[in-house]
Amino acid sequence: MVRVGMVKAGAAALAGAFLAISGPAAAAKCPAPDTYADLYQRLKPAVVNISTAQKVRGGGASGELAPLQRKFSRPAVSLGSGFIIDAKGIVVTNNHVIDNADEITVNLSDGREIQATVRGRDRETDLAVLELQSSSARFPFVSFGREDCARVGDKVIAIGNPFGLGGTMTQGIVSARNLRARN
Repeated sequence: MVRVGMVKAGAAALAGAFLAISGPAAAAKCPAPDTYADLYQRLKPAVVNISTAQKVRGGGASGELAPLQRKFSRPAVSLGSGFIIDAKGIVVTNNHVIDNADEITVNLSDGREIQATVRGRDRETDLAVLELQSSSARFPFVSFGREDCARVGDKVIAIGNPFGLGGTMTQGIVSARNLRARN
C-alpha cells in the first residue's frame, strides 16, 4: 500500500503528495508499487496548482506623482503546489504560497479553476489548509497512510504542480521521522 504524508519542511519544500514506498521488511504490510508512473497517474488528479493575488501599493514616486501612485495598486502573484486531502475539497499547501493573499485560486488537473479560502495555517511548519469554494459534490483526493510504515531510508516521490508546469515528480528518501518541535 502506498502511504501519503505531508512535508513539514521550510521554504525549499514543495507542497505535494509525498509517497513512501516500503522496503522488504514491511513488504507484506505495505507492499511497494510496480512503477512510479502508475502512482503518478493515479494521484495526479488530486495534485493542484495554486495561484494567489495580493494587492500591493505602488512605491518609489516622489514629488507631484506620489499622491497619484498611492491611489493605484498592482497585483502580486504567487504560484505553488498543493494536494486535495478530502472529497469535499480540502487542500493542503505551503503557508508561504498563500501568505498575505487577497485571492486564492486552485487549478485542478482537469482544467477547473476554483476559488479557495484559508481554513487554517501554521507558519512554523509552513503548512496551510484551504477549502475549495465549489458546489461540486466530490473532488479527487489522496489519503494519509500509516505513519508506522514509513522508515528512514525508504524511497519517496513528490508530485507537484508548481508554477503551472502541468505536473512534476521527483524522488528521494525519508530522511527523518517523529521530529518534535523544539522549545
